[in-house]
Amino acid sequence: MKQILKTISLLLCLHCAVLWAQDIERYLGLINEGRIDDVRSVLPELEALYKDDTGVQYVKALVTLDGEAALVIYRNLLKSHPDHVYADDVAMKIGEYLFSRGLYTQASKQFRLVPLVYTTTEHVQRATDLMVNSYTATGQRDSAAYYVRQIRSLHPTLEYDHYGMATLVDPPQDAKLVKLDEEKVSAKLNNRKLTWPGPKPNPTIPKPGPSKTKDFVAQVGAFSKYQNALRIKNLLLQGGFNVEIVEVPSAGRRLHAVRVVRFYSMEEAEIEGERVKDKYGLEYRVLNRPE
Repeated sequence: MKQILKTISLLLCLHCAVLWAQDIERYLGLINEGRIDDVRSVLPELEALYKDDTGVQYVKALVTLDGEAALVIYRNLLKSHPDHVYADDVAMKIGEYLFSRGLYTQASKQFRLVPLVYTTTEHVQRATDLMVNSYTATGQRDSAAYYVRQIRSLHPTLEYDHYGMATLVDPPQDAKLVKLDEEKVSAKLNNRKLTWPGPKPNPTIPKPGPSKTKDFVAQVGAFSKYQNALRIKNLLLQGGFNVEIVEVPSAGRRLHAVRVVRFYSMEEAEIEGERVKDKYGLEYRVLNRPE
């Protein structure tokens, strides 16, 4: 009998979850239709019933009139739930707000994350377009071309001809051979005075004390889905960072933490964390002797 009751309870929970997901889609549909006031009017009731629900928080941000307040909600959502079903939409909203404020340096970093991290997103083209516009506004077309190449490797159907940077995105691969004048080369070699400055002193390499170990890491995210953690790891590996994925317990479940490792001091970890943040726009936190 107890087993039957448990089964019924589980089925009811699943049914409620499905219905609630349908409700969120309905509210998003109303917002797209321009019926923002209708959604805003039921928001207090939604928050009372589902205070910490990510879908409710996303809807709340969409109908919040204060852009700065909405930005705080979006950033908290992305930090706490980086693999949420609406995470790519949230990332786009953050970028669009920064772009609208003329914060092009921050916007470019935000937009490039969308197609690189959320590889199944429907925002690939728009995010890349706005990324290129942001980099162009700050005079960084070389950076734009670099990331367009990265994005194209993941999304081959990306349209990029309209950027006007075809030679930067697809530079010529054929090297040209230059014929050297043998007599001039020989003359230069004969006239060069070869000197040997002698052996260089061995560089002094600082060594940590016997009790000093690499206890610090910079954690850039913890994901419930291993594939999402792996995408971030591969992205950082391409950038030259030393990265590992570690399973960690959290509220009765297992998360996959992505960490840039390992450092002798908090300062070293923060420097590397800032490099990650500057290059990819990913937030981080420094941990000492994590699990």
